[in-house]
Amino acid sequence: MEIADPVQVAGIVVVFGGASAALYRGVIRPFARVARQAAMFFSDWFGEPPRDGVPARHGVMERLASIEHKAERAEFHLGNGNPKPLREIVEENVDRLDRIEGNQGPSD
Repeated sequence: MEIADPVQVAGIVVVFGGASAALYRGVIRPFARVARQAAMFFSDWFGEPPRDGVPARHGVMERLASIEHKAERAEFHLGNGNPKPLREIVEENVDRLDRIEGNQGPSD
């Protein structure tokens, strides 16, 4: 059994070190970046349950449902489901508020 030449051992160490660094920079680091971005996307998409001191975060579909519900309520109040125009409703409410506060105003 022969003892390896120290220069050859140093050369092998340098080659493997360089190959490892190139593999890390070229493959592992970009893959880790994509994996982190995918994890952030999926946590936004599906939401997160509550943790100690951190409230739950709703997923995309729950947030869209909430937006649709708010839009439907606004649409109802803006006239599609209500026979009176919004301006007339506001004026009636101002008149009622004036009467409640004791100001003079028309009565129903």
